Amino acid sequence: MRQESIILNLHGVGTPDRQLEPGEARYWLSVEQFRDIVSIAASMRDKVACQFTIDDSNMSDATIAGPHLAEMGFSTQIFVLTDRIGQRGSLDRSALFDLMAMGHTIGSHGHAHRDWKRLREDQLVEEIHAPQQRLQDLTGQCVTAAGLPFGGYNRRVLAEARRAGFERIYSSDGGTARERAWPIARTSLRRDMSPGEMRALFDPEGIFQSLKRRIKGEIKKRL
Repeated sequence: MRQESIILNLHGVGTPDRQLEPGEARYWLSVEQFRDIVSIAASMRDKVACQFTIDDSNMSDATIAGPHLAEMGFSTQIFVLTDRIGQRGSLDRSALFDLMAMGHTIGSHGHAHRDWKRLREDQLVEEIHAPQQRLQDLTGQCVTAAGLPFGGYNRRVLAEARRAGFERIYSSDGGTARERAWPIARTSLRRDMSPGEMRALFDPEGIFQSLKRRIKGEIKKRL
């Protein structure tokens, strides 16, 4: 029987140490919520292949999320905003190396946390290519994956990401993740999710729900 695969996307964990953007607070989990979802994922390994990613460069990646995920056997993609590196409450160069030492991988989330599909052509090129190069210079490693800011994409964004040489990009479309998809679907975790809602993420999807998400993604690619 085919094993389901899902990718759960985190943002901040615990108490923020910086001013949040409008609407951002709903994506910050309490430490208890974070530990609960990781425990569920670990207990469901024989039924659901679960991966985690983290967006937005919060220092909690290095102090809370990264260490616990590594302890529980999860290697994680950390998607970094280069504009925030070294800023209060955000990852600095030392923290990036700490995360890599834990077994996590650094990817790009752009520079200034802007929706790529809304940018002019020159802005889009800058947001995709420059942060990728800066992260490679900082870490000494190839950056081959990107997390789409706000999950936003269209045909133009996908084409430019290909030109940048990314091997994988990740949306926020939700549902089952397919490794060869472009982009790969993730589900963003929210603070208002109940324990039951979080556990339900690991239930096999009905065919109709999977089809709706796939159609939605195909429509986005053509915009």
